[in-house]
Amino acid sequence: RIVVAGLCMTTDGFEPAQAVLKELELRFAMMYSPAEFARTFTHLTTGDFDVAPLVTRTVSLDEVPAVFAALSESPEDAKVLIVP
Repeated sequence: RIVVAGLCMTTDGFEPAQAVLKELELRFAMMYSPAEFARTFTHLTTGDFDVAPLVTRTVSLDEVPAVFAALSESPEDAKVLIVP
């Protein structure tokens, strides 16, 4: 199952052949409730979820403009953690 929980500001293209062959289920989430955000935040702050494998790069606030520029040209990073 694939859950799309965000939007693009431009049109997305989609080629269904691979999804059909793998019999994937595609779902879209409208939004999350405040309770869901609070529950997730609690799990993150208590260490219940190990997010370290998801973070591919850590940057400071000063580095954010350069990181966005780099991501627009070559999106090598999956998740960038911004540390103020």
